[in-house]
Amino acid sequence: MVAYRRRQAERQAEREKARKEREEKKKEEMAKKAAQRAAMRKQADEELKQFEASLNTQRDADKKAADEEKKKKEEQKRAERKARLLR
Repeated sequence: MVAYRRRQAERQAEREKARKEREEKKKEEMAKKAAQRAAMRKQADEELKQFEASLNTQRDADKKAADEEKKKKEEQKRAERKARLLR
């Protein structure tokens, strides 16, 4: 009877040890996944910043080109008016 209880206690201890190991492994995996998600989020944020910067650069370049085109047209109109007035 004593041997039975001892074996029963040993099996219970083994089950507890296995359960704790599984829980620890699960916690480690969750921490690893959280770190991966954080790294992916950081990378996505960096890519978004770069994309926004490229958009701003492109927008600025487009605006500058449009402004220059507008100035050229205004200069041309002024030159045409001046030429008409001089005739």
